[in-house]
Amino acid sequence: MVESSSADSRAFTDLFDRYAQAIYRHCFFRLRDAQLAEDILQETFVRMWEYLAKGKHADNERAFLYRIANNLIVDEVRRIKRRPTVSLDVMVEAGIEPSHEPMKELQGEMERQRLFSYLDQVGEPYREILILRYVDQCSPREIAVILGRSAPVVSVQLHRAVRKLRSLLPHA
Repeated sequence: MVESSSADSRAFTDLFDRYAQAIYRHCFFRLRDAQLAEDILQETFVRMWEYLAKGKHADNERAFLYRIANNLIVDEVRRIKRRPTVSLDVMVEAGIEPSHEPMKELQGEMERQRLFSYLDQVGEPYREILILRYVDQCSPREIAVILGRSAPVVSVQLHRAVRKLRSLLPHA
């Protein structure tokens, strides 16, 4: 029985190693807060562990993890409602420290903020689908599983999201 538990623990560690960075990146892009993304990541894997500990099985582990993370993100967004604008203090708390190359770092932060601005203008559900597809590299079929929608609906929404994003870009 101890061997089984040890094997389960190793399997879960492998699962974490395979998907943690991608889930964190997804959470960060959706929430724009490094600490909150870390908290959601941890809660996602806690819930996955609890699900597996009940003897249940996830057919598509990656999609299942994204679905848990998405549900937690939605709950968090509902709780927060509106986030304040980013101040220098918040950026420092998020781990963005002044460096020897302040212009390069400032330029990178400005580009991130511009990207977030375009994603905000696209709106939901398009923003979520764009992040899942182009940041998280999920296939349309995986996105359908994650969001609980049909693959054709996701494909149509993805096409519309890309078209809307292109219309917002100045060089499109």
